[in-house]
Amino acid sequence: MESANIPSAPDLPSYHVNFSQSKTGISFEVISPKSEKADLKLVSSAWGDICVIHKGMIHAGKNTFTLRSSKIGSGTYYVISKLSDGEQFADKIVVPGK
Repeated sequence: MESANIPSAPDLPSYHVNFSQSKTGISFEVISPKSEKADLKLVSSAWGDICVIHKGMIHAGKNTFTLRSSKIGSGTYYVISKLSDGEQFADKIVVPGK
């Protein structure tokens, strides 16, 4: 008896933020399933504003923004994303000690 080949459900694209740190700054990689206007800002773990990452159009796929700021030390932060369609996301970012 042959087993049936049942295709798996495709991964649905979702909005999320990745983080990386280098000698020149901190980069935020925003993965978006569609193009739209967005306001992205970095806030502290107590929800206080740190800085604006990007304000304007993001494209479907990967969008990379690099900050070269001395305001961003080790600790826990959130990237707040407000999209033009009204959706809001908060992605937790942990910046390790140097």
